[in-house]
Amino acid sequence: MRGTIPIFARHAQRGGEKGAVPCGRTLPRESPVHEVSIVQALIEHVEQEVRQAGHTGRVVRLDLAIGRLSGASPDAIRFAYELLAPGTLVAAAELRIEEPLAVACCRGCGGRTPIEELVDRCPACGSPEITIEEGRDLLLRSIELEDEGPSQNDE
Repeated sequence: MRGTIPIFARHAQRGGEKGAVPCGRTLPRESPVHEVSIVQALIEHVEQEVRQAGHTGRVVRLDLAIGRLSGASPDAIRFAYELLAPGTLVAAAELRIEEPLAVACCRGCGGRTPIEELVDRCPACGSPEITIEEGRDLLLRSIELEDEGPSQNDE
């Protein structure tokens, strides 16, 4: 089962969220409060997709894309995943995260410039006539499943 399954398209900037996760572990620099709910939704979505596919094998790997302007912290997502995955269908699954850059598209010069943070002017020509594309999404790109092996009907 491979494909791109959108979980959320996030456009908010991170605020100064405070929170505690009672686990006796050191928290990442950003508090993972909203990342915990993102990972809970991710796990539920993966379980639903696997169940709908009728697959009985293990989930081996999840591939995520977390855009640089998504507002979600990849480190906090990893931390929340480590906390929430045990005891679920994704307990043994590797979590791979890609962090695509956003692109500033300028109507003034026609340029498409990759950016790592939000800008209000074209990095190439300084024009304010830009739109930001890509880099804001949080996507589940693929779910890799263990082969189930031959069924009894194949014998």
